[in-house]
Amino acid sequence: MKKILQILLYISAKIVLARYTPDVIGVTGSVGKTSAKEAIALVLSSRYTVRQSEKNYNNEIGVPLTIIGSGSGNRSIIGWIGVFTKAICLMLFKDAKYPQVLILEMGADRPGDIEYLTRLAPCTIGVLTAIGPAHLEKFGTMEKLIHEKQAIVRHLRGKDRWAVMTADDPFIFSSKDSFSVPSITFGFKEGADIFVAEWQQKAVFLPDDKETIHSVITVNYKNVIKQIEINTVGKQAVYSMLPALAIGFLYHIPFDELAIILRSYQQPKGRMRFLPGIKHTLIIDDSYNSSPLATRAALDVLGTFEINEEARRIVILGDMLELGKYTESEHSEIGVYATNTHAVDILICVGLLALEIAKGARRAGFDENKIFCFNDAVSARKTVQTFIKKGDVILVKGSQGIRLERIVKEIMAEPEHAEELLVRQGDEWE
Repeated sequence: MKKILQILLYISAKIVLARYTPDVIGVTGSVGKTSAKEAIALVLSSRYTVRQSEKNYNNEIGVPLTIIGSGSGNRSIIGWIGVFTKAICLMLFKDAKYPQVLILEMGADRPGDIEYLTRLAPCTIGVLTAIGPAHLEKFGTMEKLIHEKQAIVRHLRGKDRWAVMTADDPFIFSSKDSFSVPSITFGFKEGADIFVAEWQQKAVFLPDDKETIHSVITVNYKNVIKQIEINTVGKQAVYSMLPALAIGFLYHIPFDELAIILRSYQQPKGRMRFLPGIKHTLIIDDSYNSSPLATRAALDVLGTFEINEEARRIVILGDMLELGKYTESEHSEIGVYATNTHAVDILICVGLLALEIAKGARRAGFDENKIFCFNDAVSARKTVQTFIKKGDVILVKGSQGIRLERIVKEIMAEPEHAEELLVRQGDEWE
């Protein structure tokens, strides 16, 4: 049944794309896809009608639904009839409000996924963020994963197509000249087309005073230098801005205008979102998903925070799934990394795989009395409250399957707003 549904969605979406011919911007990578997609949408929506992938609509079901502009029918036959009715209406009757630009996040759980999605929706611009260990259970090796992700760029043809790629990832940058389209590279290295010449950030959480979470980025593009202010911190937040700038330039939006637009950028739900916590604490909610590369980046952000002397930096780390043969080693290395940052005061591990994080931390010298392990988020969420005290900053990060947003909901100051602030709050997740 699912296969039939997938075929019908593919055909419907292809016909809709052929009828409306929007610009298609495809975004993929191991980390930062959603944040980059949101920043790109913010930039282009200032001048164009834009639709971007919602929720986790980045696969063979979700991408066609985004093209059609419909939610999922889930397990309801009536719901799917509604989806295809909308698609037929788009085919038969011209919708003047159909978006000029579609921004499609394209995920890769297994070999062939990106190639399938780019056949469905050939891109005007392909965006490739950093590549790191993720979904290796299905790919087996990093080389196969890299090859799959590069399909977002490899399929592009013609002078009117562009590749937008990070210059800081050697897997990507070393192969950029092998692609048949022009490219814009971005990153922190001076050799990039768009690079961060200077970066200042301030992360202060003193609960009796006003918190400060703020960055100023000095960006160089073709020897034109501008400052951009954003109300967040962390290298991954900067990486979200840079592809959005690149695409803004491709759409001939002035640099000054882009700098103003990006001031209002906010990280998506569950991706390094800063939320008030109980007992006058601050939560760094990064509970949407996890991978080794993203976890290291999140730990780096935690380490930048200035806190009261008696407060602590607490880390709640869940299983990192789909790492295949690298599962044990990657979890262990995260434990070592958390220890070596010297920024983690309490380490809470959630899930059976996360036990390896605890083992790695112990071997690296982390205080045994400050490591706590739980089987799952449900068993952890009540107990976690007892660890927390005024002034603490709490990082929460784990893969989707471990559902750490349940812990965030338990310790956030306003759980009544969970639906608008947290990931996976719909009925289908209950």
